[in-house]
Amino acid sequence: MFTAGLVLLGVTALPVARAVPIDAFGYGAQSIGRGTGGMAMTTDTEGLFVNPAALTHMTAPQLAVGYAAHRFALDPVPDVLWDTNRDGVIDDTDTPLSVQPASEAADGIMIGLGRPIGKRVALGVALWEPAGRIVRIHSFEPSIPTYFMYENRPHTIQLAVGAGVEIGGGLSIGAAVYLGAGAEFHLVGTLSVTASAPEEGEQLGDVVGGAVLDVHELTLDTVPRAAPILSADWDPGQLAPALEGLRIAVGWRGSTRLDIVADVDVQANINVEDVGSLEPMVITALLPISMGVIEHWLPPRISGGIAYSRPRVAGMFDVHRTAWDSLELNIAHVEPTTVETQLLQLTDATITDGNAVAVEMRATVGLRAGLEVTPLLRETEGRLGPVTGVLRVGGGLEPSPLVAQGADTRLLDADRVLLTGGGGLTHDGPLEVFGRVRWDAFYARNILASGELAPGSGAGSPADGSAIPVGGSYWSAGLQTTVTFR
Repeated sequence: MFTAGLVLLGVTALPVARAVPIDAFGYGAQSIGRGTGGMAMTTDTEGLFVNPAALTHMTAPQLAVGYAAHRFALDPVPDVLWDTNRDGVIDDTDTPLSVQPASEAADGIMIGLGRPIGKRVALGVALWEPAGRIVRIHSFEPSIPTYFMYENRPHTIQLAVGAGVEIGGGLSIGAAVYLGAGAEFHLVGTLSVTASAPEEGEQLGDVVGGAVLDVHELTLDTVPRAAPILSADWDPGQLAPALEGLRIAVGWRGSTRLDIVADVDVQANINVEDVGSLEPMVITALLPISMGVIEHWLPPRISGGIAYSRPRVAGMFDVHRTAWDSLELNIAHVEPTTVETQLLQLTDATITDGNAVAVEMRATVGLRAGLEVTPLLRETEGRLGPVTGVLRVGGGLEPSPLVAQGADTRLLDADRVLLTGGGGLTHDGPLEVFGRVRWDAFYARNILASGELAPGSGAGSPADGSAIPVGGSYWSAGLQTTVTFR
């Protein structure tokens, strides 16, 4: 009889929150309606994720609450070859694997709270909370066709806290941080399997007993994480009346990521007894495994924006350079390691990574442009006071960071065109404590350029030998109300 014991030690994870939903959908009804931009046009907490200096344009405390629905309609992927029956080979007995692109709804709640402090300082908080989950941790198999930019990026909470300070001459500076909770996970346990030497006529299932898993210790610690945002906002009209209505903004966003690192130290203790003529013995084997996943990676970004406003019309243009060239994919990797044993000399017993990929990414320059028109609405002297309206349209271009990839990797992405629209109404609040109340609605459609990826061969390739189509779209729609307080 022999007993095998496996001891698992030291599983550690270090996750933090990322701002990727803001990159994919934008934030705030006004900003999304004008092309998910307007960093030099924002005057409240909608700018916290790109231009916290704009907080200084607030004139009264305010609260914004909104709901956004996001739906995907990416091009379907053909069924692919895979070892679906788990017999170790891919042949005619395997049913092709059905692969569906990212299609899960990614609805969420937007909340912003801001307050001026005196005449030159303002504070703000902005939150994006997914409706279905707080954060989703999900790696993917690189040989299976995957829209890697959208698979799980929308599913994580986003929180920014910042402040703006006006330093004079129409110039304001601001700083904010993305805040999130990380975690450190530690597991210690033992897995034991007992078996005896088979006697004549016995099958393997008759001599192998059940497995017992004993978890000795489980610890989960949460730790804070943060990524910085810095910006400057300038209103040159305060120095030169001829430039009245012009605003210029620049911003920088640092990088952060959710690291999941799992270090597993497996010790197998095999007690050998009553096996033929073998003397009782104990065989030990050490199998250290280190795995890592980069999840919800937020790339560094440099942004600039310009806006020009007249009494009933305003236009804006933004440009963002995003350092996708250093993108780290959320693919689980195993660090190379060797098996050590006291009894046997295992010269080739090396564990290597089965998810090694060769992918080339590039930094991208995204463009946003938008227009706001304020129609003439008749002023009223009723309970709601004057009612004003606004119409918004916008668009943008976001190039794909994917340049090239190896034959065994099937990442799907394409350049994205953005078209948006929206509108709003503003009126007096129903109670004396309220100032003006604004209602804003928006709709945005993101369209991926059509293309195809060569099928390749082997596991993950289309079962029918066809090329893999690339393209599709996703849309966003929502409603937000912003209330100012007297």
